[in-house]
Amino acid sequence: MKEHEIERAGIFSRLRQVFASRELPPNQATYTNIWGLSTSGNTVTVDECLKIPAVLACVRAISETCGMLPFKMFHEFNGTYRPAYERDEMRLLADAPNDYQTADLFRQALTADSLLHGDGFAEKENSLAGTLYAMHRIHPDRVSNVFLNSFGQIRYVIDGKEFGRDKIFHLPGPIVNGDGYRGDSLVSRARDALGLAIGQQEYASAYYANGATPATVLIHPKHLSVEAAKRLEDSFKNNFRGSKKRHKFALLEEDMKLQKVGDDAENSQLVEARREQVIEICRIFRMPPHLVQSLERATFSNIEEQAREFLEYTMMPHFVRWEKNTAHQLLTPADRKFYYWKYNMDALLRGKTIERYQAYQLAIQNGIYSPNEVRAKEDANPYDGGDVRLRQLNTEAIK
Repeated sequence: MKEHEIERAGIFSRLRQVFASRELPPNQATYTNIWGLSTSGNTVTVDECLKIPAVLACVRAISETCGMLPFKMFHEFNGTYRPAYERDEMRLLADAPNDYQTADLFRQALTADSLLHGDGFAEKENSLAGTLYAMHRIHPDRVSNVFLNSFGQIRYVIDGKEFGRDKIFHLPGPIVNGDGYRGDSLVSRARDALGLAIGQQEYASAYYANGATPATVLIHPKHLSVEAAKRLEDSFKNNFRGSKKRHKFALLEEDMKLQKVGDDAENSQLVEARREQVIEICRIFRMPPHLVQSLERATFSNIEEQAREFLEYTMMPHFVRWEKNTAHQLLTPADRKFYYWKYNMDALLRGKTIERYQAYQLAIQNGIYSPNEVRAKEDANPYDGGDVRLRQLNTEAIK
């Protein structure tokens, strides 16, 4: 594909971008990417997959965790570390990337895009000085192609126009068997398993919509007119269809007989199959089952271990992708020598007061934090003498 030159706005157009309200094109795209028919015969789309409670719970758990945890940019120089509050990039991804969205919602949306579509995209908007001014999420449906040109530069075709990394921020999802610079959609890779879950959900809905009873046939010894058959059918629908009308009795007249031709939920193992499909979906997202309220295999002894595994094996790859891609795409090679991004997982202890205070106690006793640094983490005012770092006497170095 021939590389196109990106049109650069004039001085008055750039002034309007900074001082005027931003006009965004109407985004009519929805989560309806079709990945094809599954072997179960169900069409698998992102929208259909999000109707499966287990998929929705997995996507929410991962994307909301990426959104809610503090994500800051740090400056390192001569062994000292401090938050880089003076940098525009810090303001955008820790506070608000634009004037209509907070940073947590922005990171949550891009993480969800990377899970479901394979990639998350955002437009970079620069100020007159050339610094990063704002970031705006781009729905993945608007991105028709991502490729490397003959110079080894990654290019994006969005709404029929071609852009480079100077205009686009790209958060790739898990890369399983792709080209190495685009993520793989988990929906696409697990199409058959998700199609089976969609089929089970549709079957269960139809099952209960028809009174949670097996399909039946009414046998009449004589020939019925069309009107009589219609009245009989309507009578059974009105009296027995729907889960609230279960267990009512029917009165059969004129030697009519009722014959089952379907199977019930217990014999078809519907409940067991749906329960197993929840575990299958958890495998796709590397999600501990108890976080999607599947507690059949959880015990008091292992649920704490599963919570730790959620951070280490489920969330850590997403944290690293955010940290590495923000540094690589938003900072220059010279800046990357002194600046880096970091997720703060200590915020997960916010609701566990005793565990948080015990961790602070160990940090103060071993000189990791001073008392005033701990008080700052708790949004408490410092006190005189609280900047001294303490050290236990029995940990003195041997002379």
